[in-house]
Amino acid sequence: MKLVIAGGGFCGSILAKKFDSRDEFDTTLIDENGFFEFYPTLPRLLTDPDYESKVRLRLDSFLSDTNLIEDKMEKITPEFVETSADRFKFDYLVICTGANYPIRLDNTEDVFTVNDVTSSLMIHERLERSESVLIVGGGLIGVEVASELAADTDKKICLVHPHSRLIERNPVSASKYAERFLNERNVRLIFNDKVVTNEDNFYTEDDEMIKADIAIWCGGLGFDVSFLHGFDGSIFSDHGGLKVDRYLRLEEHDKIFVGGDITSVSEEKTGHNADRHARLIYQNIIKHSKGKRLSKYQTKEFPLLISLGRKDGIFTFRSFSFAGPLPALAKYILERAAITRLRL
Repeated sequence: MKLVIAGGGFCGSILAKKFDSRDEFDTTLIDENGFFEFYPTLPRLLTDPDYESKVRLRLDSFLSDTNLIEDKMEKITPEFVETSADRFKFDYLVICTGANYPIRLDNTEDVFTVNDVTSSLMIHERLERSESVLIVGGGLIGVEVASELAADTDKKICLVHPHSRLIERNPVSASKYAERFLNERNVRLIFNDKVVTNEDNFYTEDDEMIKADIAIWCGGLGFDVSFLHGFDGSIFSDHGGLKVDRYLRLEEHDKIFVGGDITSVSEEKTGHNADRHARLIYQNIIKHSKGKRLSKYQTKEFPLLISLGRKDGIFTFRSFSFAGPLPALAKYILERAAITRLRL
């Protein structure tokens, strides 16, 4: 049976590794990048580009029997996946192409996003020539980016957030700790406002002018679905993700599964949840191929680790949180464990 996996992030890489040793499946993994990248540590690369080797792993270093295609995906249809050079028909397809941070400005000059290792290293190079930085968005990625820069550089930093507190989906105690961490490092925080214009300077919705050499956009997840063709519009959620049934199949498509950030599942978009998606999809493809009943996906709350530079962090779970060096150490251990598990 032909299995095509579109995307080599957390979900795609873990899934490909699990199918790599199964002879009954002819597995193809399509990923233009050719690397697995530990996305939760990307902010570290903004100040330490040498850390790249610790968070990036070539896909062919842990996949020996998988057909690896390092090419741009041009088209995904209900019958085949097409790259710039070839077309791949499938019996089963898994779409796990991830999410991004679309820049919601007409003028995107000097505005960057932390999407992958390459973009992070590009930002690092630009930061070397910059004195001031604007961070747009105070959610998880925005706080981690601002904290990394505040802890390890002398840049003048301003963070604009549309809500009344940072990381607002987390406990108030976590928000207060993050705010105190940034305030102590002279980060200017602007709440309840949005960056709407990039001209000679940046301007907010409330007409606040912000002078910054560059901006790092960390607000509002988006999904690139431009390569999807031949599907009914009903598969898209209101937020642009892909609707899935209780088995993580694309709605109305029996042999197409969806995993990772691009799903419409209401949960935190984390590597841990993408890992859970991969494991369930693996089980369900095997079960479906044997005519067995599929397993249902159940959302669960899990602890969250938020980095504040290299030596500080926040642990949150439901209404509980604590902060300090232990969460930072725990996140580092999870990073090493994720890389090691793929290598083994």
